Amino acid sequence: MSGACPAALRTLVFATLLLLPLGCSENEEGDANGGNGRPTQPRSFSLAAAPFQFSVSPSNIQSTFVMDGFAGRVDLISLHMDNFFGLPWDEFASGEPLPDPWLEAMEQIRNDADQLGVGVYLSLTPISATRVQIAAKAVDQDGELLVDEDWAPGCYNFAGGPGHEDIRTGFLNYVRWMVDYFEPVYLTHGIEMNMYDIACPDDYASLIGLLNEAYDQEKGLDPDLAVFPTLTVNDMWYHPEAQGCFPNDRACMRENLVKIAGLKRDRLGISSYPIWLFQELDSWPEDHFTAFSEETGEQVVFGETGWNNHPVTVPVPYPNGPCQTITQSSDSLHVQYMEYLFEKADQMGSDLVVWWSLRDYLFDPILTSCPCSAPDPWCVLYDALEEIGLLPAWLMWGSMGVLDYDGQPKAALTTWNQWRSRPIRVPSN
Repeated sequence: MSGACPAALRTLVFATLLLLPLGCSENEEGDANGGNGRPTQPRSFSLAAAPFQFSVSPSNIQSTFVMDGFAGRVDLISLHMDNFFGLPWDEFASGEPLPDPWLEAMEQIRNDADQLGVGVYLSLTPISATRVQIAAKAVDQDGELLVDEDWAPGCYNFAGGPGHEDIRTGFLNYVRWMVDYFEPVYLTHGIEMNMYDIACPDDYASLIGLLNEAYDQEKGLDPDLAVFPTLTVNDMWYHPEAQGCFPNDRACMRENLVKIAGLKRDRLGISSYPIWLFQELDSWPEDHFTAFSEETGEQVVFGETGWNNHPVTVPVPYPNGPCQTITQSSDSLHVQYMEYLFEKADQMGSDLVVWWSLRDYLFDPILTSCPCSAPDPWCVLYDALEEIGLLPAWLMWGSMGVLDYDGQPKAALTTWNQWRSRPIRVPSN
């Protein structure tokens, strides 16, 4: 972006903003001194959330970013560009003008983010949302943005696959454009990258090579920018190639860490949705998160995490089978995980925690009915997600907010506000 602040100045401005009073209202945010007149203990981390929402009209549902309710509630906005808007592969490879509908979407997102007056955590990826192929392509179709998820099906070798020079050039130019446009404080350049190892083990090294190129490119231009990919915690503990692993057997983790020994990074970014493994927090191994910093000596950050407050219940078999609860949950478990996460992140000295979504992106009738009995067109989405095998996951992610779909407070907002009211601890080094 022309006229962008130099890196050192940008960092100074951001650090200054974090130290300013938060201006919390007494009735919602609570006493910024913890209600006892004494300063609260500082926290180590900036608190962020993603603005992903489903925008509903009478005829369709679209993925969008909506930042209503974010003002005064986050330190950073998490712009998680995980195939929601596609990537203009051809244009970034060739230098041709970018698709107008895609540019318009980026401009709207930047304008909304600018109005919040907070920094940006930007997450990008060259691989698909399912982590089994190249990321979706953005296409201008008669003035509308089309996201083509199947333009390049199957595993791909970024070092030797067909047209790999253009793919590498396209991704590197995309990263450069996005960083210049959004001026992030943190950059993830590979979302949940280790899942590609599970789907495409023969091509994993080529992905690491591409991410290292992007790292070198951005660090060469801005040495102060924190750059790192994210890794799924569950898959780092339980890899199918490692036989005989039990919950939190570090042998599995060490095997996976060896695979990324050559991966350039400034943090160890993790992605964790632990409800799939542990229905109750009492069953968690104590080192489920801390083992990563203990094994590597790196600063661990939470690039995305969360816990839903609604049980996930779906027909099995679909669509006419009896309803079965896949994962149990409740408001109390939602709050319990948030409290556990924030305490653990603070103990570990993490400087970034990204809760997946500040607002639910699904509303109660679709979260609580089985089979779907929500108003049209929600059940069309419900059926489509089941068809591609993502229905349980989307129902889980859909109720992780501290606000519901309509922006009304949920029980976890109290915990969120209590931690948000704490000042951020300034590093001593």
